[in-house]
Amino acid sequence: MNESTALSWQEERPWQRHLTLPGLLALGWLVFEATSQPALAVVVVCVKFGWNDLLTAYWLRVRDPEPGRARTCFCLYLTGAFWKMGVGAFLLCFVLGMIQLSMEKNNPPPQGGFNEAIAVINQTALVVVLAFALAALFAVRTLWLAWRTGVKLWLNPVVHQARWRDCWPSNVPGSPGRNWAQLVLPVTFILFLLAAIMLVLDNWLRHARQFALWFAAAITFVPAIIIGLRRQLFGWALAKNPGECWDNDPASGGA
Repeated sequence: MNESTALSWQEERPWQRHLTLPGLLALGWLVFEATSQPALAVVVVCVKFGWNDLLTAYWLRVRDPEPGRARTCFCLYLTGAFWKMGVGAFLLCFVLGMIQLSMEKNNPPPQGGFNEAIAVINQTALVVVLAFALAALFAVRTLWLAWRTGVKLWLNPVVHQARWRDCWPSNVPGSPGRNWAQLVLPVTFILFLLAAIMLVLDNWLRHARQFALWFAAAITFVPAIIIGLRRQLFGWALAKNPGECWDNDPASGGA
């Protein structure tokens, strides 16, 4: 894609310039101050991170004449949307927690401690877990549909450009770029499993040292196993280029 083409697409959508990240951060902070609900503020801001993927998922669902491929790609781009929301929520969890900690450090409550900061971190962490749980759910659905229909998966921002132009992604000029499904799918399962393990250990193990040891083992072995088996787990479903997903007849790949 050349620079003039990119500029023309941006000029067709001037309203997108108002949905900038700094503007949404300011909106999220206003929501946080008005409602004292950090989770709600994080959701407002994180919609920005997954907005393009949500729109593209819907476009692929209604635009594709092949029902099986439409459902598969719909779930794939929902996975990407919630994955981005989860990453954004994690960053915001860290930022809001640090801000609240600094505020309480300078103006400690009468009881002392950092109760408000802990509450902020816990609520925003719930958004992180929920986002990655939804991403994992749609990832499982995506792989199931890909296996049934023979559709190869392609996840890349070039598909957003195809939506803007209302053409097939394989017809968008320029380099197809990287298939981000090979990163999003493994990382989604890694983070979801780690979050699930953390919750289970938190309920079952009350001793801090035992929790630390078991969670350290999970952090070591869960990513190693999934990354080591990523070709067997996900490689069979990944497309090498957009044409493998949208130019080929899914029925020819076998179910």
